[in-house]
Order: sequence, then C-alpha cells, then structure tokens
Amino acid sequence: MTDTSAPLTAYTCTDIDDGQSITVRAESAAKAAQAYVDDGDWHVDDRTIWIRVRVDGHGVHRIAIEPEAPTCENNSDGHDWRDMHTTGSGGGVLITERCYTCQMLRHVDTWAQCPVTGEQGLHSLRYDPNHPDHEPDYY
Repeated sequence: MTDTSAPLTAYTCTDIDDGQSITVRAESAAKAAQAYVDDGDWHVDDRTIWIRVRVDGHGVHRIAIEPEAPTCENNSDGHDWRDMHTTGSGGGVLITERCYTCQMLRHVDTWAQCPVTGEQGLHSLRYDPNHPDHEPDYY
C-alpha cells in the first residue's frame, strides 16, 4: 500500500496581534495557520473573533473562531432557533433568530467587519441572552 498523504512541512506561525511564534508541522501553510489557532487558548465570549496568523513565506491567514452557543436552559435537546428578522447589509445580510424555548437571540452577519483591520465581508455570529422584548442590536 502506497502512502499518498502529503509530507509535513515545518512552518513558522506568528500571531500578528501579539507577536507570539511557534513552529507547526502541517501539509500546507493554510493548515499550519489553522493548527496554530486550534491549539491556542483564545478568549471568545459571545461573538466571533478573528486571529491573523503570519506564516513565514506564505502570507497572512485570517482564522475565525466562533463562540459556542450557550446552553438552552429550557430544552435539553438544544435551542429551537426561529427567524425573527432579516435585513440587507452592504454585500450581505443581518439575520436575527430567537430560541423559541429560552428566548436567547442569535445574530448572524454575513458582511461583518473585523474591528482590528476594518476588513469587510466576513461572517460573524453573536449570542444575546436578553429578555423577550429586547430589540436586536447589530453593532
């Protein structure tokens, strides 16, 4: 049997924002950047964050880390998301959904902007556990 997997290459990955570097062995620069983020300890609260990783000789890779959905307190099977309202936003849409059982809001922005770089056209997710009559806050 022939091994058809790509050989692993050592890549130096650096977090652009804090300067920390490590060497990652991976099949490609993109996979090295993803592994760098996957192995990190990132502070993700209730919204998507983006980590910018420079892979020496292979440019900068932006890796999104989305928040985990908080537990639905009223349904052991998880949230029952239902569309509340969708509007156009730049080149994408803003979607607000409410969990039918616990009333938590989930906001999806398909034309989000990175607060650090200003880059637009990103996908973001945010959870908002506010009360049922809360008006969505997109900003």
